[in-house]
Amino acid sequence: MVLKKLEMEKDFWINNSTDYTELLHTSLKNVLHPMTVKIINDTKPKKYLDYGCGDGRMTEMIDKEIPISLFDISEEMLEQAEKRLGNRIESVYRNINDIPSNTFDVVVSSLVFVCIDNDKDFTTAMQAILNALAINGKAVIALTHPCFRQYSYSDYFTAYTNDKPFDYHKEGEPFEVTIHDETKKLSVTFTDYHWTLSYTINKMIQTGLNIENIIETEDDKSVSGFNKQFPPFIILIANKK
Repeated sequence: MVLKKLEMEKDFWINNSTDYTELLHTSLKNVLHPMTVKIINDTKPKKYLDYGCGDGRMTEMIDKEIPISLFDISEEMLEQAEKRLGNRIESVYRNINDIPSNTFDVVVSSLVFVCIDNDKDFTTAMQAILNALAINGKAVIALTHPCFRQYSYSDYFTAYTNDKPFDYHKEGEPFEVTIHDETKKLSVTFTDYHWTLSYTINKMIQTGLNIENIIETEDDKSVSGFNKQFPPFIILIANKK
C-alpha cells in the first residue's frame, strides 16, 4: 500500500496546518485527548486556557459548561478552532503578551513544546503558562514521550525509528515525525524537536511550577500494530502556589 506523503516546510504549523488537521490521528483521538480531557473535567475549572490550541479538537471534548479561552500563533489553526468551538469561546489570544496573568484554573499545552526549537522560546512558553495560571491553578503539559522516540507506535514513527541515530542527550535536535492515516491512505511528515525529560521537568521547576503527577500513556490498542511495550505520550501535571 502506497501512502501519499506530504512534505511540510519547517513553519507549516503557521502556513500549512490544514494538511495535518485533515488526518485522523488515532493515538490522539483514542489515547491522549481522552486522558487530558478527563484531567480537565475532573478539575472543573471556571477559567480554562488551551495554550497552543491547534484546531480545537481536544478542547471540543471538554464539558460544555467550562468557559474556553484559546491561544495559538497559527491563524489557520485559530480559524479552525473558532469554527469548531463557536460560541463556547470566551477569549482568543493571538499574541503571547495578551494572555492575562493569574487568571486560569487550568492551562493545557498539548504537543506544543516539541514544536519549539530553542531554549529561549521554550523558557518563554513555560513562563507564559505559569503567568497565566491563577494561584493553585493546574498546568497540564502533554508531550510525545522523549525517552522512546526510536520506536514506532500505532499511527506514527520518527526518523529515529529508521536510520537516524538517537542521541537522547542532544537537546533541541530536529527530527522528522510521520503520521499515517490508514483510512485516507495519507501520511504527513513534519519536524519536531527533541528535549530530554529532565530538561522539561527542570524547566517547569525553575519556572515555579510544582509537579504533582506524571502519566505515561499506553498506545492505542484499537490498532493492530500498537506498541505493547513503550508509552507514546507523557502528561506532566503541575500547580502554581
